[in-house]
Order: sequence, then C-alpha cells, then structure tokens
Amino acid sequence: MFLKKIKSLWKKVINIGVVPEMIFSERKKVHIINGLAIVGGMGTTIYMIAMLILTPSDKKIVEIDPFYYLNFILIGTFAGLC
Repeated sequence: MFLKKIKSLWKKVINIGVVPEMIFSERKKVHIINGLAIVGGMGTTIYMIAMLILTPSDKKIVEIDPFYYLNFILIGTFAGLC
C-alpha cells in the first residue's frame, strides 16, 4: 500500500512537463531531468539538515560551510516549484 503511493507519487513527479505531443526521446530527457532534480533536492535537504544538527554550537555555520545559505535558497526554490 505504502509502496504503491510512493510509486504513484514518483510517476506524477517525473511526468511534470511532459505533454502528449512530445516524442519518446524528449519525454525520456524530461523524466531524467525531473528524477535527478528530485534526488538532488532530497540530497541537498538531508545535507542541510545534517549541517544544522552536526554543527558545533560554538561555531557559526558560515565558518564550517560557506555554501549553507546557497543550499537553503536551492531547497526553498525546489519546494516552491513542487
């Protein structure tokens, strides 16, 4: 039951931007890009949360990872598009 819902959600997500007029190769490209975006977005989210949890309290996040705020912007954009 749970796996069916995940599979259904995955199909919906990778089909974003696919229209019936597209040829097979174009649809495959859109599917690959959507899949990579989801996996990359989840990876970035996990990384950002791990940085929040694992950062020592006596150091600023900027001292440890200067790209932390860029990751936050990317996740915000990713969430806004979904």
